[in-house]
Amino acid sequence: MVRRSTLVHVCAVAALAAAIVFATTAVAIAAPAEPTMGLTALQAKLDASPAGTIPGYLKPVCEGARIETIPLDVLAITGGATADSSLILFEANGPGIDKYGGIVAGMSGSPVYVDDGGIDKVIGALSYGDSFTIGGSGLATPIESEQRD
Repeated sequence: MVRRSTLVHVCAVAALAAAIVFATTAVAIAAPAEPTMGLTALQAKLDASPAGTIPGYLKPVCEGARIETIPLDVLAITGGATADSSLILFEANGPGIDKYGGIVAGMSGSPVYVDDGGIDKVIGALSYGDSFTIGGSGLATPIESEQRD
């Protein structure tokens, strides 16, 4: 027969273990998965670029579960004065985008990255591209629009 104090001790240890697992999981979920760059920093990079563009890349899942890397050039920030009313205009290029004939349905939500001093940072997610574009032209929703408290 198990003594009551032993049972209480086992339950307390199990509850503590569960609390530790839950606490570390909550922190991991809340932490940003990757470094990000906001619109102010992105506009500063565009302004400082001699070409007026910034190289970057898009990471869509195009076939099965295979993630592709498609190069692009960030051209401008369009729209309003806030992240919720702005979009990032880019032109994807290279054999990856040529293979599909441009941005296609199913690529929506793919992260868009630029290099910032040797660190790849997410600037947004592909949000528009298949019905109005020519070739690899597309629009990304800025990362600030995606981050909510």
